[in-house]
Amino acid sequence: MIFTLPITVKDGAPLGYWLTPILVDALSKQYQEQGVLCYGKLGLRSPTPLQERVFHETLDFLGLTCDRKSDLEFKNDLLVLSQQVYSGNALIEYREQECYRCPCGCLELPVCIASFAKEKTFMRVGGAYVCKACGKPGEVARVNSDFFRIAPDQSLESVCVYPEWYRGELRELTRQLLEQGVPLSRSRETGLSQENMNLDVESVWSLMLLLFSRQHPNERIRLVITNHVLRQAAIALLLAKATNPELKADLIVSPCITHPGALGKWNVSRLTDLGFTGDLLRFMLLGSLGWQAKDSCLYDSPAAVEYRRLTLLKRRVQDAQRGELVKPYTPHEALHNLSQQNLSQGLRHVFNPERFKYQTLIGLF
Repeated sequence: MIFTLPITVKDGAPLGYWLTPILVDALSKQYQEQGVLCYGKLGLRSPTPLQERVFHETLDFLGLTCDRKSDLEFKNDLLVLSQQVYSGNALIEYREQECYRCPCGCLELPVCIASFAKEKTFMRVGGAYVCKACGKPGEVARVNSDFFRIAPDQSLESVCVYPEWYRGELRELTRQLLEQGVPLSRSRETGLSQENMNLDVESVWSLMLLLFSRQHPNERIRLVITNHVLRQAAIALLLAKATNPELKADLIVSPCITHPGALGKWNVSRLTDLGFTGDLLRFMLLGSLGWQAKDSCLYDSPAAVEYRRLTLLKRRVQDAQRGELVKPYTPHEALHNLSQQNLSQGLRHVFNPERFKYQTLIGLF
């Protein structure tokens, strides 16, 4: 099965935000395996009903057909698993660490990861880390937390990484996590507790990979992420490997999408008002993939493609799927298929379909 770590439901996110859901959907069709898009509802950052509804409406508009699951649906299983993995474990230690903390307590950012942490509860303003809730900068303070110490002989060398050149960064993250440990608790309220402990929400949903591997014991686990959350993926893989050393897993790391011009103009609702279809936006996202760099500029050239050509491309792909038995593609083949070069070739030959193998574009629409 192929799935994501829980993504945060956002208001007014730019088009590039939707790459991970679209990629999971497309790769599930390339691999001919179950795809699951996970999104976050655990903890204090749970989306409102309106935000969640708009989130699903946008996914529908973009043609997402894979399963959608919130981490809240797995809450009880994750808490039981957390108890099994962590409770009474000799590798648990209680210690102090330096964190950036704000007056309201919502921001509790370890200093050791602040330089590369994803901006969830904070914003970087100059040299300060500013809380999104209270708008105050965090001050360095010593905070007591529980940590899970990963066994020193643990590694992720058996995990297949695509593209392979992320292997070096994954090794460095593994080294850091072996040295620092995985935070299990917070001194502040997190919205998720167990036995009077404020659980670190990420440490709980990081167990989803282990949970899925147990629910699907005969399937290879394939995790799709953007490179901004490589550290969280490393934590999830290390926790799963600590309990199941024989775990067979793939890690597919996509680039982050950069947008030309002002970011606000790439909001999906605005693009919809301008006449962009879900098929066109999906094509633009998957067409942005090059797999050779950490950042890819949004492939906005298809925005000028005539509607007739795009409609014909969709028909060619659908006809190819119906015309013959489509074999499952390997990860390397799938990454080549879902790339700007291959999509551009498919679009170019829509009027001469004998010149292109349209089966390679399964999952594009």
